Amino acid sequence: MLTLLPGAHRADPIRCLLFPVAASVVVGAALLAASPAGAAAVPSGCSASGATVRCPFAFTGGEQQFTVPDDVRRLHVELVGGRGFSPNAYGGKVAADLAVTPGEVLYVEVGGQGGAPGPSPILGGTGGAGGAADGGSTGGTGGDAGGGGTGSAGGTGGAAGGGLSAGGAGGFNGGGAGSSGTVLGGGGGGGASDIRTCSSSGSGCDTLRSRLVVAGGGGGVGGTSIGGSGGDPNGHDALHDAPRAVWGGYGATQTDPGLTTPPPVPFNWPDEWGALGRGGQGADFGTPFGAGGGGAGLYGGSGGWPGGDDNAAFDATGGGGGSSWGPAGSVYAPGTSWDPASVTISYTRDVVATAIHVTAPADGATYAPDEAVEADYACSDGPDGSGVASCDGTVADGQSIDTAGAGQHTFTVDAVDAAGNRASQTFHYTVRAPDTPSSPSPSSTGTSAAAGGAPTAIGPQPRGGAASTEAVPDAGNHPAAAGAPDRTAARTGHTPVPRAFALRLTANRVRLRLTKAAVVVVTIDRRSGHRWHRVRRVKAGHRHAGALTLPIRHLAAGRYRLTVRVHVGRRSRTRRVIAVLPAPSTRPGPHREATVGRHDDR
Repeated sequence: MLTLLPGAHRADPIRCLLFPVAASVVVGAALLAASPAGAAAVPSGCSASGATVRCPFAFTGGEQQFTVPDDVRRLHVELVGGRGFSPNAYGGKVAADLAVTPGEVLYVEVGGQGGAPGPSPILGGTGGAGGAADGGSTGGTGGDAGGGGTGSAGGTGGAAGGGLSAGGAGGFNGGGAGSSGTVLGGGGGGGASDIRTCSSSGSGCDTLRSRLVVAGGGGGVGGTSIGGSGGDPNGHDALHDAPRAVWGGYGATQTDPGLTTPPPVPFNWPDEWGALGRGGQGADFGTPFGAGGGGAGLYGGSGGWPGGDDNAAFDATGGGGGSSWGPAGSVYAPGTSWDPASVTISYTRDVVATAIHVTAPADGATYAPDEAVEADYACSDGPDGSGVASCDGTVADGQSIDTAGAGQHTFTVDAVDAAGNRASQTFHYTVRAPDTPSSPSPSSTGTSAAAGGAPTAIGPQPRGGAASTEAVPDAGNHPAAAGAPDRTAARTGHTPVPRAFALRLTANRVRLRLTKAAVVVVTIDRRSGHRWHRVRRVKAGHRHAGALTLPIRHLAAGRYRLTVRVHVGRRSRTRRVIAVLPAPSTRPGPHREATVGRHDDR
């Protein structure tokens, strides 16, 4: 989760946005081995600190590449755009998280600083002295454009020489160039820093779809008008106070360049507007003071307007700043004087073994000879893990375990993730001899029954096929007595496992609510005589908090036991309830569903 900036930005807020990295492993009682793979090679130019790898990219004037490692699916990136050639025209800053694919090649552009205008023109020297009064020679030559005087009485020296100050070049990756001036040209706009999915030289790469993250560049100076800074997320306008300096120097937004509509003639050429990924050029009319170039970005700021013929420097405007962009959750900040353009990519190596969740066979369970027991297990690697490469049990998930021979048996699940981390869990269960009475086990517990062994209906029977799910625990799984200590936290770690509540069962679906995102496994057993028999099992992957509906095949009327297991990493919580599903009613009436109170949570 990104660290949000405070309301008042600190001097260097981007350094507060480093991706927090934490890894915790909770090992269950049945976990026999969990061995992380050897440390993967750190890419060239990167450095590792623990499980965190940091890859900095500085300005080179060209495109750079980053290949996503095989065990990485999420990156944290921090970008700073290029400065414009102007006081205080800094690049924007962005911090974001990116979902990526192992082996994917990303293209990194680090924006260049806007160029300085050319030197002020050198004035022509004074012409040489004229000849003698009796019609002598021509006077000496003046500097640049000045010519020596001529005349019988001695000529006057030539005029001052002419010259031109060229505008500054735009910075690498889209910065707009400043325009020239006879006294002083405008500064160039800064280039954007961005990460994209294709090469900037490739056909069709200049699109919004190719940009993953963009940090806008700052605008260039124009006369005494300061260029606008890069976006946070929108670009800033150039700063000037001359009432006549009204065109140009506008910052871009995340949806439009610096000018969305053409201003009045003569400032109506597209080169002066910002564009996708490109800052506008400073307008050039050969006036004394040139205009600044716009900063690049997702969209570029517009170029500035040149100074007037009255040599008023403050009539010129600087360029506007480019806009920044990133995926949802990105954090934006203004640049500062000590932030050079850069791109930093960091990620966390997967050194945590895959989590294994085994529901059946339960450790220590006892089963009857030839009893039909389906293996029920799953593996998960978390939303930021490298992904499960294999998850193999003694038999495949959903297949029957061995209950043919009496005695003790073992059941093992081995898991490997894409980073090579391995985990294994082994459970022991017993198959009793044919004449040995059955003992209750965690996987097959009964419920309270009326005299004579018949199941007792619980609460009023709802109409319309909805099941009553009153808070009645199974026998052998009584809720804790009042005042007994709650050891849930001790069993599941310091962070509580999400809770499932508001359980409801109909003939075609199970409905529940989650307090937090988790993996959910629901098993449904039906009462038949004195035993419970598995009839349905449904899994839901990593789901968000809130309502969750799981479709099931049609259930007939009867008494059912719902077992809901909520998994986060290696921690889990179980809720078990009894539901009575009546036959469909033909009488009209309200559709009533009983919700579940807290009970039998483990």
